Amino acid sequence: MMRFLYVLVLSLSILVLLRAPIVSANHFDVKIDDDFRGDFDQDEVVKIKNPTDVQFSPDGTLMMVPDKDGTLYVVEDFEGSNPKTTKALSVSKICNNVERGFSGCAFHPKFGKSNRYIYLYYTYDINNDCDSSGNRNRGPVNRLSRFVLGDNLEVDKSTEEVFFETPIMPYGSHNAGNIAFGQDGYLYVSVGDGGGGISTTNDDGVLYPQALDMLLGKILRLTDDGDIPPTNPFVEDKSERCNKDGWTSKPSIKCQEIYSYGLRNPFKFAMDVNNKKKTRFYINDVGRKTWESIREAGDGFGGANYGYPEREGPCKKKKATDCKPADEDEGFLEPIHWYIHDEEDGGAVTGGAFYPNDAGWHPSFQNSYIYADYAFGGVYRMVEGGEGCAYPKCDPPISPFADDLKVFSDYMRVTAIKFGPYKGGQALYVATRGHTGNNGDMGIFRVSYTGPLYSTDDVSSNGDGDSVLDIITAPAPAPVPTANRPPKAVLTADITLGFPPMTVNFDATESFDPDTDGKGFALRYEWDFEGDGYPDESVSGPAVKHTYTKSGIYFAYVTVYDSQGAGDVTKIMIEVERAPPQPLIIEPDEDASFAVGDPIRLVGAGIDAEGGPPLPDRSFTWEVRMHHHEDHYHVIMEPTVGNHLELPAAPGPMDVESAKDTHLTVLLTVTDDTGLSMTTKTILRPKMVDLLFVTVPSGLILDVDGVEYTSPVALTTWENHRFEVEAPTQRKDTSTTQSRDESTTYIWESWSDGHAQLHDFVAHSSSRNTGATALVANFKILPFGVPSTGAASSTSSIRSNQGDDGSVSGAIASAVFIAIGAAGVIAVIGFV
Repeated sequence: MMRFLYVLVLSLSILVLLRAPIVSANHFDVKIDDDFRGDFDQDEVVKIKNPTDVQFSPDGTLMMVPDKDGTLYVVEDFEGSNPKTTKALSVSKICNNVERGFSGCAFHPKFGKSNRYIYLYYTYDINNDCDSSGNRNRGPVNRLSRFVLGDNLEVDKSTEEVFFETPIMPYGSHNAGNIAFGQDGYLYVSVGDGGGGISTTNDDGVLYPQALDMLLGKILRLTDDGDIPPTNPFVEDKSERCNKDGWTSKPSIKCQEIYSYGLRNPFKFAMDVNNKKKTRFYINDVGRKTWESIREAGDGFGGANYGYPEREGPCKKKKATDCKPADEDEGFLEPIHWYIHDEEDGGAVTGGAFYPNDAGWHPSFQNSYIYADYAFGGVYRMVEGGEGCAYPKCDPPISPFADDLKVFSDYMRVTAIKFGPYKGGQALYVATRGHTGNNGDMGIFRVSYTGPLYSTDDVSSNGDGDSVLDIITAPAPAPVPTANRPPKAVLTADITLGFPPMTVNFDATESFDPDTDGKGFALRYEWDFEGDGYPDESVSGPAVKHTYTKSGIYFAYVTVYDSQGAGDVTKIMIEVERAPPQPLIIEPDEDASFAVGDPIRLVGAGIDAEGGPPLPDRSFTWEVRMHHHEDHYHVIMEPTVGNHLELPAAPGPMDVESAKDTHLTVLLTVTDDTGLSMTTKTILRPKMVDLLFVTVPSGLILDVDGVEYTSPVALTTWENHRFEVEAPTQRKDTSTTQSRDESTTYIWESWSDGHAQLHDFVAHSSSRNTGATALVANFKILPFGVPSTGAASSTSSIRSNQGDDGSVSGAIASAVFIAIGAAGVIAVIGFV
């Protein structure tokens, strides 16, 4: 019966496909600013599946690119049309699931002269376990190592020198791993907080980014040999090396590697290439739920605390308003630029680079910083000089860089950017995992300037190394006279695949003349729909339609001319009576659900829409994503070729707070032998567990997964999700009149599950069918004048007393359920 239904579904799918034209859609909508239209070319340099970084040797002859899967590539002749790519290294013991894998690379500043050292940051499978379920006793570590790149551009694995390893990374995300040398000759490395939300703490209860006895959520600084610089900020204190397992021997001892701290996911940072006197760089710190942040670092910032998780962006954690600056005694440094984490402004600040002032681009790029947003696309130029708006006049405050923030490249899914040599000048090289939003467009691409040339002979910088952008002391450079530039032809079609008669709407309205203001100004259009060299004189204008009545493959051309007769031509392929293969996801079923840790099988089918045999397994590519925002997601399983695959263990959500709005998306792309492909997806919903957290007495504060709640509070998360709960000592106002100032101190006494005051809690499902599972914290009152370590009087507490029916017995049960109200509780942990 199942076989019959499967064949029937495929047959119906093909019928639908034959009746409908194929329409492609782009989920991103980033537009290049009108000021830069026509000033840049964007072209492919080399295809690499999942590039995470791009770096150039000091002499500019080699480009180094790590692939997330564990492969390191070295590229020669990258300025030309035929670059030569060498697979320099393939790491076998690497975890590359979720956000793990190769993260960063760097050349030694004297590479090619006195040594051939390269530095790599990757996720090392130390325990033969790439688990990402959040179990802190399982999973890999991140590692920084130095290798030797041979003259043959291959790496001898035996040359590896391990500089440090982080603590275990059980969640799979927030690895960071950028590497760069400063002007001081020291090696700087960014390390993420490990992805545990805001609940992971050291033995003293200090959250990872703020804990100085471990390496996560930090910027680290080492010598080029992996030793500790004598001027590192915590060397003088009680400290020790943390290079073996990422920890000191106890919380009171600090890691000597730490240079600054209080970061979430410092995905990339960029050295200021214009400042030759001091080490200065900007950190791109990917935000949690509200803000993306760019922060200043370098000389003078040793020991800096950027505030996470107490601060995010310009505000307190989880705040989008009420953004009062941090108090001086808190010691938190505010970001220099921030933007809200939403569909309009962005969602993941990734690659960053300082514009080299001698590159000859448009003068508005002088002293600018460039960054990319992975989640919503685009490469942005920001310059200082705007007014912004400070708190409390504006709430939230507005960054001074926001006044003149512009997009000059519409590349998507950018992981890294770097200026490198090109035709005697410099271009911006972009590492992207799909520059159009599609997986097939991965690799290294180049953004090169083609606008009016500007002399940089008179451009100078004060170079004083202040912690603000250097100021141009000379007038803006004048443009060098150039000849008329040809227009830029841009062509789209509403459909490119289908069956006759097939009417296609062509649109060239985005074509423009870079020497005039306004797109389409004074342009003339010439159309050739069948690519036979004979223009169709019956149509003109930028938007036209044509009907194809015969099957075949056609190339439709549009040539765009400006008023001086200069032209540009582009084409688009139209396939009539051809259709891409039809994908079908068999497992997981669209009605399936999962718990954290469950294996997820991936089984699909691909049918040739033109009547060919079923496609082989090599035609299938699977990807699994975790969506916790409409357009923001984390890759759980990278695009993987094959069929009948398995994701060994479903991950947990980012945190309890967002669990209800988070799900997994399974994508299947099938590609036929001609290169046509189609993608389908299914939403995989987690099994949910309703929880109720209660205090006795009611109304006290509980910390659940790093967020404080007043009890009782009902929350929902994924089945088997592991997170921390804490019942902190607290004071509560108990005055009965406005004239009296009285408060009572409450000290935790016990949890109903019998565990410690701060402990990991796993959201197991109940054996019953409806209602919530309750976890109860019992408190006792600290008498006035008695220290918290002394005796205390007990309140009515919840203990493991059960009636014959398994319920909580007597007056205690009544008190609990009065506090809980009508929430439909089915179990109290420790009683059922």
